[in-house]
Amino acid sequence: MSLAVPFSDEQPEGKSRSHKKRESAAAQQLGAALAALPKTELTAMDLPEDLLAAILDWKQFSGREARRRQMQYIGRLMRETDLASLEAKLQLQRRTK
Repeated sequence: MSLAVPFSDEQPEGKSRSHKKRESAAAQQLGAALAALPKTELTAMDLPEDLLAAILDWKQFSGREARRRQMQYIGRLMRETDLASLEAKLQLQRRTK
């Protein structure tokens, strides 16, 4: 009796693990760009409350590991929001400088 799974050319449903990792990295990079902005500009961007609080917490941390973990948390929060609108807000903020 063979337990082999028959070969299929069909792609599995959903996103691949690599694709999810690339999206996560992109969200973290966008979060890092937002974290580089001053507090006044961040509050003017009308970010979600939890994301704004996480970014402001990141600014207060001084330890490298704490900042790294907080940036991962920011990336997770960013995956739950509309990245395109956040990117547009960031571009608009950069143009008005």
